[in-house]
Amino acid sequence: MSYSFLCCMTFDEFCKLGSLILSIVTVTIAVIGYQKFLQNKLRDKQLDVVCELIKQIQQENFHHIFFNENNKLRQGLVTLFDVTDMKEFDEFEKWYFFPTDDNTYENGLDWDFFYKFYSHPLLPKSIANALKKFTLKDTSVIPYKEIKDTKCIIIGLTNSIPEDKSCMYVRGDFGNSKAFKIAAIDLKNEIIKWAEEYKIDDLNITDSHMKNFGA
Repeated sequence: MSYSFLCCMTFDEFCKLGSLILSIVTVTIAVIGYQKFLQNKLRDKQLDVVCELIKQIQQENFHHIFFNENNKLRQGLVTLFDVTDMKEFDEFEKWYFFPTDDNTYENGLDWDFFYKFYSHPLLPKSIANALKKFTLKDTSVIPYKEIKDTKCIIIGLTNSIPEDKSCMYVRGDFGNSKAFKIAAIDLKNEIIKWAEEYKIDDLNITDSHMKNFGA
C-alpha cells in the first residue's frame, strides 16, 4: 500500500482500513493463542499418561526376583526401574519369569500394562518405542527343575517358586539379562529426556525401592 494511496483516502476510509487491519491482527493472535492452548492441553494429557506409566512401574508393579547361583537362591522385591542399577543383570546370563499360582502363563507377570501403554495414542513415541521391547511375545516354557541348578535370574509375582512350576523364557537376544537391563535403562532415560524437553526435571523416577536380598 503506497503512501500516495493513503494520502488519497478520506479520514473515514482510513479509519475503516485501520479497523480491518486491527480485526485481522486480532483474529490472527486469537488463532495462534488457541493453537498454543491446544498444544498445552495435549502436552498436559501426555504428561498424565507418562506419570501414570511411572506410577504403574514404581507403585503397582512390584515383582519378586530370585538370583540363582551355587545352589543358593537370593530373593528380593524390585521394580523395573530398580533393574537399571542392579549389577546382577550384568553378571547373570539368562533371565526367566514364572507365572501366578494357578500355573497359567498368559499374564503371569501382570505385564498387561506394557501393551496398554505402548499403544496409547498420547504416549510419546520415543517412550512407546522403548516400551515395546517388554511385550515379550516370543516366549517358550521350561520346567523350573531344569534351571534351578543353573546361574540365572527369575522374576515372578510370588515370593517362592514351587518345584512343580514351569518358567517362561524369551527367545532371542532379549533373553539375555544384560539386554533386559539395557532395555530398562533405555526406557528410564527416554522418560527423563522427554520430561526435560518440557522443563520437567523433577519427576520421581527412582530405583530406591529395591530391598536387601537374603539367601
